[in-house]
Amino acid sequence: MKTIYFSVLMLGLLLLSGQILGQASSVAAVAPNAVLPMVAQGTLVIDVREANEIEVLAYDVPGVINIPLSELPDRLAELPTDRPLILACRTGLRSAKAGNLLAAAHFAPLFHIEGGIIAWEAAGLPVKKSGRAPDAPATGQKPCCPPGTADQTTGKSCCAKASGATATAGCGGKEKGKSCGTKE
Repeated sequence: MKTIYFSVLMLGLLLLSGQILGQASSVAAVAPNAVLPMVAQGTLVIDVREANEIEVLAYDVPGVINIPLSELPDRLAELPTDRPLILACRTGLRSAKAGNLLAAAHFAPLFHIEGGIIAWEAAGLPVKKSGRAPDAPATGQKPCCPPGTADQTTGKSCCAKASGATATAGCGGKEKGKSCGTKE
């Protein structure tokens, strides 16, 4: 009886590992230099990064669309099923995850950019830049300050005491005594 249970367990593990390996191999990695020729042939690029990341540094590719990985399961109906898809992100990790999700939903053929936009930019391929860090406040807004509350006369953060060391009770939702410049 133990032999039967063991055999069934081993068969299950083999089938499961085959499914996982098959899923991972259904999303091919492509070098950044291969993307633009593929786009010229009709492949669509889907950037799965969050909007704030794209505002800072974006792929300058014809027809690229943004569907963050966090929203992808709910937005599958927006994707075409009649053309290849290249998934893109910052390093290639999220795009590979997105590819596995799309493969499970029977999208094909699927590719992801190896190394993401970091490798893309390093290869000298076209990007659009805004010049601000992903978590930086919008122009005219000081760190830690709700919009419209920065001290425009001194240029200091509205949420720092005169010394600038700690936050006040009204620091954009931060607790008294917490530093405005640190993330929690």
